[in-house]
Amino acid sequence: MFQVTKEFVFDAAHRLMGYEGACRNIHGHTYHAQVTIQGDTLDELGLLVDFKEIKVDIGAWIDANWDHALLVNCADSALRDFAESQGFRLYQFKTNPTAEAMARELFEQVQYGLFQAVTVKSVVIYETPTSKAEYRI
Repeated sequence: MFQVTKEFVFDAAHRLMGYEGACRNIHGHTYHAQVTIQGDTLDELGLLVDFKEIKVDIGAWIDANWDHALLVNCADSALRDFAESQGFRLYQFKTNPTAEAMARELFEQVQYGLFQAVTVKSVVIYETPTSKAEYRI
């Protein structure tokens, strides 16, 4: 089995609705996302998938949806309404936009949207250099 991993770096803000602590306030992170794709068949050039293709496709999705966006729990109507009234870029989650929720969301976007021909093994989201969440098969 072959695996390739590509890392993406982006900035976004969020808050955790209902959280008792500092993360209940709007704050930002420089996130690192690592996407690992696996498979047992290489193409005629000896590649599982071209890193350039991963960079372009997944990078474009991250740039369009998460980079410099406000990540919002769809139930957080006060924050959502304020952000929309100000014209902020929003990405809505069905839950709090935790690193865990982000890892699952990116996994699903890649596996079921961008790269259906290969298998996504895992997505890791680093919220800080020492804190990460992973979603895997």
